[in-house]
Amino acid sequence: MDVDVATLDIKAGKVVVVYSVFKLHRLLAHPGAIEKVMNKTRETKPRIVTVVEQEANHNGPVFLDWFNEALYYYPAMFDSLDIEFSFSISTLSSILSTILI
Repeated sequence: MDVDVATLDIKAGKVVVVYSVFKLHRLLAHPGAIEKVMNKTRETKPRIVTVVEQEANHNGPVFLDWFNEALYYYPAMFDSLDIEFSFSISTLSSILSTILI
């Protein structure tokens, strides 16, 4: 998606905050995409930037390597969710779809 910073209607004297959760890792498969997003973000002159990403190597060129990484990463993440929180099935479904999609 191309965003023209001028169309964001950023008012003078207002604080710009950028909040990105589980989005940047998806750009790794597209050469230059992260740089493009970071440049557009920089154009907005944000005062605060928060980035949340999982620590896992799921974007390597060899399928077996990232599949094995996923075998260790996701069970650990789901176990931590199970221990820390008790969710209804609809809430858990929503969380999983946010993380996995």
